[in-house]
Amino acid sequence: MNYDQQIRPFPLLTSDTTNVLTTGLPTNPTAAQRAAFNAGVAFLRAEFPGGAPNNAVPRTFNQQSPLEKFDWIINSKNILTGNYNYLRFDGQNAIQTPAVLGNVGRNGSNDVRVDSVNLRLTSTLSPTLVNEARFEWGRDLEYEFSNMTGPQVNVGSFSYGTATFLPRADYPDEHRTQFVDNLSKLAGSHAIKAGFEFNRATDLLNNPADFAGDYSYTNALSFGEDLLNPASKNYTSYAQSFGLPGATLTTIDWAWYVQDRWKIRHNLTLNYGVRWDFQQLPAVQHPNPAIPTTLNLNESAGNFGPRVGAAWDILGNGKTVIRAIYALVYGRTSNGVLYNALTETGLTDPSQSTIAITAQPTDSFSPIFPNVLPSLPASATGSVSSFRLASNFENPRVQEINAGITRELTPGTTISASYVFTYADRLPATIDSNLPGPTFQRAYQLADGTTFTVPFSAGVIRTAAGQTVSVNLSRPNPNFGALTLNTSIAQSWYNALLVEVKRRFVHGLSGGISYTFAKAESTTGTGDGGGTGGEGPFGGANFQNQFNPGANKGPSPLDQRHRGNVFVVFQPAKFETGSAIGNAIANGWGLSGIFTAESGRPYSPVISLGNLQFLNTDGALYNGFGGLRGQGSSNDRNIVPTLGRDSIYGDNNFRVDLRISRSFHLTDRLNIQIFAEAFNLFNHANYNGYNATEFASTATTATTPLSQPVPLVYQNNFGTPNNDGSQPDGTNARRLQFSLRLRF
Repeated sequence: MNYDQQIRPFPLLTSDTTNVLTTGLPTNPTAAQRAAFNAGVAFLRAEFPGGAPNNAVPRTFNQQSPLEKFDWIINSKNILTGNYNYLRFDGQNAIQTPAVLGNVGRNGSNDVRVDSVNLRLTSTLSPTLVNEARFEWGRDLEYEFSNMTGPQVNVGSFSYGTATFLPRADYPDEHRTQFVDNLSKLAGSHAIKAGFEFNRATDLLNNPADFAGDYSYTNALSFGEDLLNPASKNYTSYAQSFGLPGATLTTIDWAWYVQDRWKIRHNLTLNYGVRWDFQQLPAVQHPNPAIPTTLNLNESAGNFGPRVGAAWDILGNGKTVIRAIYALVYGRTSNGVLYNALTETGLTDPSQSTIAITAQPTDSFSPIFPNVLPSLPASATGSVSSFRLASNFENPRVQEINAGITRELTPGTTISASYVFTYADRLPATIDSNLPGPTFQRAYQLADGTTFTVPFSAGVIRTAAGQTVSVNLSRPNPNFGALTLNTSIAQSWYNALLVEVKRRFVHGLSGGISYTFAKAESTTGTGDGGGTGGEGPFGGANFQNQFNPGANKGPSPLDQRHRGNVFVVFQPAKFETGSAIGNAIANGWGLSGIFTAESGRPYSPVISLGNLQFLNTDGALYNGFGGLRGQGSSNDRNIVPTLGRDSIYGDNNFRVDLRISRSFHLTDRLNIQIFAEAFNLFNHANYNGYNATEFASTATTATTPLSQPVPLVYQNNFGTPNNDGSQPDGTNARRLQFSLRLRF
């Protein structure tokens, strides 16, 4: 039996990391603008704990996780092992883990309840035939609730109110049953292995996300204008969801494989095999005949993955070995993606669909701040969106090649060099299939007077006759708003050279040095400087320009060109000093440490944009569908085109971790170990997040002609670090930890 418990208070500091309280005024503001800005700043300041930035709120991370295990030798041919894992975690204000948070929303309580039973039966059927059968039953219940009320209000990158992803009453409540069987056979120079897997997961996802609504404002000025005159509706957009709060879905993963390890010669071994994976998807629950892709979910049955590897001991003495592998592997479609596809089908019946709407201030049903919509307005049905899987959607696929050579330098010390290449295709990427193609060219003007032009998608919001209409009437299907289509057309590439020197544990000392030179590329997503990918459990990443996916290739958010590690473990053998006290002092010590140096990861310079309406030559007033190109307002669609996606790299990171241990043998059966550990010993500032907004647009008006460039104002805080969060507890700051372990 093993028992582990953690009780940790970890106060959360809230700060104005994005300078929402100090930026947003134009260079020569009018008196009205200054009054509105001051009103917005005063309101936002009051939302911080204690009425000002840089105050802390209590936060806790409490966990207990006992593990029980047994081994039963049934007879000479059968051994049964099993374990039961119990985990309970509860945290106050623990959804957000960074030491410093730049908003006061998007947080709350976080609880996890995990129970898992695992059994393994190993049967020796003959001297050359062994069978292993494994069974698992598990339950994972997780839930989160907001620490604030009311709609989420986004002002620039700052927010307060109920987070759009909360509450999560069951997120998930998952019950899993898994059975695996592996049969191994020795036949001469062959070691053959075959097996199959059955994995059934039932998930209840109860997550009425964004049911509380959310407003988006460009800065404190536009927010303050709505505080002083709510009817002016100066927000850029309002979103809210209605209808189904969740769904229950079941997936079954099937797999079989066969492989052989063939020792062709005493110094040459060949491994080869094939694996087949099939993900059985749930049946659709509320199909929408008006959107054919909601009528079924495509299942990919052709997921055959060959793999082959070879190891060649060139001289046959174990000193120089060449290894190479090729493998084709498949991923699975996450249950979060399936959940969205089952619940967001575009139906306007709240009992059959999760209905998400996005309103522009000019829409007749758009609310007045801070109100929310009590129910789905009849006039909003044309703004209903949906989330679907493409009719040819397939599981992601990765091909990997790894080739290297290892050479023994001295007994116990080796040097190796290897090349790694991976190519991934069929990766998830989302597009708006109900977005009209760009029929306009929109010009933007930088502070130095230069301009750039991009294709722009827009729709009519006021006819030439003066009638106000919904922008969604200009969509290909005017009965809906955005129709999110999750495709499998994204790609990624990774090339790396790895050099490593290792010393195995000899005379109480082991260690190693490694260096990786790599390049990662992709076609979707935008980095944040911390290596966060664009894809998530509920959908794929976005293209910068969905109408030209081929032009989106660039550095991946995961790109890191250089990484080096040095590690050492020292545990001297016991020796005699001549006295009992000397022996007690001198023996039982251990020392280990690791030094990591790595280059920064990329992020994209983006533009913060409001509503970009313009008066066209046909006399009608147009507005985009959000963002730089009228394709949406998310950052990965609003990248500064003159610089490009993921074109700026963050600072280099350096870190030293150290552990000192001491063991005491109290009795023959009782051992005590004391550990003192330091993480980031020298407290180096390892930033992995940056203010990525390089420009903010100046608002256009109902009289702004299309030919007039949109002025862009440079943001002085662009590129400044705003995050140094890291696992396991959200901070890169120096941390000292003392622990005690009993073994008996």
